[in-house]
Amino acid sequence: RLLEVHTDSFKLEEVVVVMEIEDSLSLFNMLLPLSIAGNRCSLKRLGLHMQAPDGLLPPHEEVEGFLCSGFLSLTDCLAENSFIHFTQSHAQLVETVFFQLPYVAPEHFSADLAACGSEGPQSTPLERPLRLMEALPSLRPSGTLISGQLRPSMAELASQQPQRHDLHAVLPEGMQMKLMHVIDSLGNWKEEMGFRS
Repeated sequence: RLLEVHTDSFKLEEVVVVMEIEDSLSLFNMLLPLSIAGNRCSLKRLGLHMQAPDGLLPPHEEVEGFLCSGFLSLTDCLAENSFIHFTQSHAQLVETVFFQLPYVAPEHFSADLAACGSEGPQSTPLERPLRLMEALPSLRPSGTLISGQLRPSMAELASQQPQRHDLHAVLPEGMQMKLMHVIDSLGNWKEEMGFRS
Protein backbone atom coordinates (compact mmCIF):
# COMPACT_ATOMS: atom_id res chain seq x y z
CA ARG A 1 0.00 0.00 0.00
CA LEU A 2 1.28 3.40 -0.98
CA LEU A 3 -1.30 5.49 0.89
CA GLU A 4 -4.57 4.77 2.64
CA VAL A 5 -6.58 7.09 0.38
CA HIS A 6 -9.86 5.31 1.14
CA THR A 7 -9.85 6.24 4.86
CA ASP A 8 -11.64 9.23 6.37
CA SER A 9 -8.35 10.48 7.82
CA PHE A 10 -6.84 10.98 4.35
CA LYS A 11 -7.22 14.71 3.53
CA LEU A 12 -4.44 15.45 1.00
CA GLU A 13 -5.41 17.34 -2.17
CA GLU A 14 -2.25 16.49 -4.09
CA VAL A 15 0.11 13.52 -4.21
CA VAL A 16 3.07 12.94 -6.53
CA VAL A 17 3.92 9.27 -7.10
CA VAL A 18 7.22 8.24 -8.71
CA MET A 19 6.60 5.01 -10.58
CA GLU A 20 7.46 2.78 -13.51
CA ILE A 21 4.79 1.55 -15.91
CA GLU A 22 4.76 -1.83 -14.16
CA ASP A 23 3.83 -0.10 -10.87
CA SER A 24 0.41 0.70 -12.35
CA LEU A 25 -1.00 -2.42 -10.73
CA SER A 26 0.00 -1.19 -7.26
CA LEU A 27 -1.51 2.22 -7.98
CA PHE A 28 -4.78 0.69 -9.22
CA ASN A 29 -4.92 -1.59 -6.16
CA MET A 30 -4.38 1.42 -3.89
CA LEU A 31 -7.56 3.06 -5.20
CA LEU A 32 -9.60 -0.13 -5.65
CA PRO A 33 -11.45 0.17 -2.29
CA LEU A 34 -12.78 3.56 -3.41
CA SER A 35 -13.84 2.17 -6.78
CA ILE A 36 -15.66 -0.78 -5.21
CA ALA A 37 -17.49 1.48 -2.75
CA GLY A 38 -18.26 4.09 -5.42
CA ASN A 39 -16.55 6.75 -3.30
CA ARG A 40 -14.12 9.53 -4.04
CA CYS A 41 -11.06 10.65 -2.07
CA SER A 42 -9.83 14.19 -1.38
CA LEU A 43 -7.16 14.18 -4.13
CA LYS A 44 -7.64 16.96 -6.67
CA ARG A 45 -4.34 16.39 -8.50
CA LEU A 46 -2.62 13.04 -8.76
CA GLY A 47 0.89 13.56 -10.11
CA LEU A 48 2.42 10.48 -11.72
CA HIS A 49 6.13 10.79 -12.45
CA MET A 50 6.89 8.00 -14.88
CA GLN A 51 10.28 6.33 -14.93
CA ALA A 52 11.46 3.70 -17.39
CA PRO A 53 13.85 0.79 -17.39
CA ASP A 54 16.46 0.66 -20.15
CA GLY A 55 15.11 -0.48 -23.48
CA LEU A 56 11.49 0.59 -23.08
CA LEU A 57 9.21 -1.37 -25.41
CA PRO A 58 5.59 -0.65 -26.26
CA PRO A 59 3.19 -2.86 -24.31
CA HIS A 60 0.90 -5.26 -26.16
CA GLU A 61 -2.15 -3.42 -27.53
CA GLU A 62 -4.53 -5.17 -25.14
CA VAL A 63 -2.34 -4.34 -22.12
CA GLU A 64 -2.10 -0.75 -23.27
CA GLY A 65 -5.90 -0.63 -23.41
CA PHE A 66 -6.18 -1.99 -19.89
CA LEU A 67 -3.67 0.61 -18.64
CA CYS A 68 -5.60 3.47 -20.27
CA SER A 69 -8.87 2.13 -18.89
CA GLY A 70 -7.32 1.85 -15.44
CA PHE A 71 -6.14 5.45 -15.47
CA LEU A 72 -9.54 6.62 -16.68
CA SER A 73 -11.16 4.60 -13.86
CA LEU A 74 -8.88 6.34 -11.36
CA THR A 75 -10.43 9.70 -12.26
CA ASP A 76 -13.72 8.41 -10.81
CA CYS A 77 -11.94 7.78 -7.49
CA LEU A 78 -10.47 11.28 -7.16
CA ALA A 79 -12.28 14.43 -6.01
CA GLU A 80 -14.74 16.12 -8.37
CA ASN A 81 -13.01 18.20 -11.10
CA SER A 82 -9.69 16.53 -10.36
CA PHE A 83 -7.06 15.42 -12.84
CA ILE A 84 -4.07 13.15 -13.28
CA HIS A 85 -0.84 14.89 -14.26
CA PHE A 86 1.96 12.94 -15.98
CA THR A 87 5.66 13.83 -15.92
CA GLN A 88 8.65 11.73 -16.91
CA SER A 89 12.32 11.17 -16.22
CA HIS A 90 13.31 9.93 -19.67
CA ALA A 91 12.48 11.57 -23.03
CA GLN A 92 11.43 8.24 -24.56
CA LEU A 93 8.48 8.02 -22.15
CA VAL A 94 6.62 10.89 -23.85
CA GLU A 95 6.12 8.49 -26.77
CA THR A 96 4.00 6.16 -24.60
CA VAL A 97 0.21 6.14 -24.45
CA PHE A 98 0.15 7.98 -21.10
CA PHE A 99 1.32 11.19 -22.74
CA GLN A 100 -1.47 10.98 -25.35
CA LEU A 101 -4.17 10.96 -22.68
CA PRO A 102 -4.05 14.76 -22.14
CA TYR A 103 -4.75 15.24 -25.85
CA VAL A 104 -7.69 12.88 -26.09
CA ALA A 105 -9.25 13.50 -22.65
CA PRO A 106 -8.00 16.93 -21.46
CA GLU A 107 -10.72 17.19 -18.82
CA HIS A 108 -9.10 14.29 -16.92
CA PHE A 109 -5.38 14.39 -17.78
CA SER A 110 -2.48 16.81 -18.19
CA ALA A 111 1.23 16.40 -18.79
CA ASP A 112 4.52 18.23 -18.65
CA LEU A 113 6.65 16.95 -21.53
CA ALA A 114 9.94 18.31 -20.14
CA ALA A 115 12.11 15.75 -18.37
CA CYS A 116 11.99 16.25 -14.59
CA GLY A 117 14.86 13.94 -13.65
CA SER A 118 14.64 10.85 -11.49
CA GLU A 119 13.35 12.66 -8.40
CA GLY A 120 10.24 13.94 -10.12
CA PRO A 121 8.36 17.19 -9.70
CA GLN A 122 7.64 18.77 -6.36
CA SER A 123 4.18 19.13 -4.91
CA THR A 124 2.44 22.45 -5.44
CA PRO A 125 2.96 24.97 -2.60
CA LEU A 126 -0.25 25.56 -0.61
CA GLU A 127 -0.51 29.21 -1.64
CA ARG A 128 -0.68 28.28 -5.36
CA PRO A 129 -3.66 26.77 -7.17
CA LEU A 130 -3.32 23.24 -8.58
CA ARG A 131 -2.53 23.82 -12.24
CA LEU A 132 -3.94 21.80 -15.12
CA MET A 133 -1.42 22.18 -17.94
CA GLU A 134 -2.99 22.54 -21.37
CA ALA A 135 -1.97 19.94 -23.94
CA LEU A 136 -0.66 22.10 -26.79
CA PRO A 137 -1.21 20.45 -30.19
CA SER A 138 2.10 21.78 -31.50
CA LEU A 139 3.96 19.81 -28.79
CA ARG A 140 2.04 16.56 -29.17
CA PRO A 141 4.32 13.49 -29.16
CA SER A 142 4.07 11.21 -32.19
CA GLY A 143 3.44 8.12 -30.05
CA THR A 144 6.13 5.85 -31.44
CA LEU A 145 5.76 3.56 -28.38
CA ILE A 146 2.00 3.13 -28.72
CA SER A 147 0.58 -0.16 -29.97
CA GLY A 148 -3.13 0.68 -30.03
CA GLN A 149 -5.68 3.11 -31.36
CA LEU A 150 -4.49 6.14 -29.40
CA ARG A 151 -1.40 6.47 -31.59
CA PRO A 152 -2.04 9.67 -33.58
CA SER A 153 -1.99 9.50 -37.35
CA MET A 154 0.43 11.66 -39.33
CA ALA A 155 -2.56 13.65 -40.62
CA GLU A 156 -3.76 14.28 -37.06
CA LEU A 157 -0.30 15.42 -35.97
CA ALA A 158 0.05 17.70 -39.01
CA SER A 159 -3.40 19.25 -38.51
CA GLN A 160 -2.68 19.86 -34.82
CA GLN A 161 -6.33 18.96 -34.17
CA PRO A 162 -6.35 16.16 -31.57
CA GLN A 163 -9.20 13.71 -32.05
CA ARG A 164 -11.14 13.11 -28.89
CA HIS A 165 -11.58 9.43 -28.13
CA ASP A 166 -14.02 7.54 -25.97
CA LEU A 167 -11.41 6.04 -23.68
CA HIS A 168 -13.91 3.40 -22.62
CA ALA A 169 -13.53 2.02 -26.15
CA VAL A 170 -9.91 0.97 -25.54
CA LEU A 171 -11.14 -2.01 -23.53
CA PRO A 172 -11.44 -5.33 -25.34
CA GLU A 173 -14.92 -6.14 -26.63
CA GLY A 174 -17.42 -6.97 -23.91
CA MET A 175 -15.35 -5.93 -20.87
CA GLN A 176 -16.94 -3.39 -18.55
CA MET A 177 -15.01 -0.33 -17.44
CA LYS A 178 -14.38 -1.34 -13.84
CA LEU A 179 -11.08 -0.96 -12.04
CA MET A 180 -11.38 -4.47 -10.60
CA HIS A 181 -11.57 -5.92 -14.14
CA VAL A 182 -8.56 -3.88 -15.22
CA ILE A 183 -6.53 -5.21 -12.27
CA ASP A 184 -7.55 -8.80 -13.01
CA SER A 185 -6.70 -8.43 -16.70
CA LEU A 186 -3.33 -6.83 -16.03
CA GLY A 187 -2.59 -9.53 -13.48
CA ASN A 188 -3.02 -12.12 -16.22
CA TRP A 189 -0.40 -10.34 -18.30
CA LYS A 190 2.12 -9.60 -15.54
CA GLU A 191 4.50 -12.44 -16.27
CA GLU A 192 4.76 -11.64 -19.96
CA MET A 193 5.11 -7.90 -19.36
CA GLY A 194 7.32 -8.19 -16.29
CA PHE A 195 4.84 -6.66 -13.84
CA ARG A 196 5.86 -7.06 -10.22
CA SER A 197 3.63 -9.02 -7.86
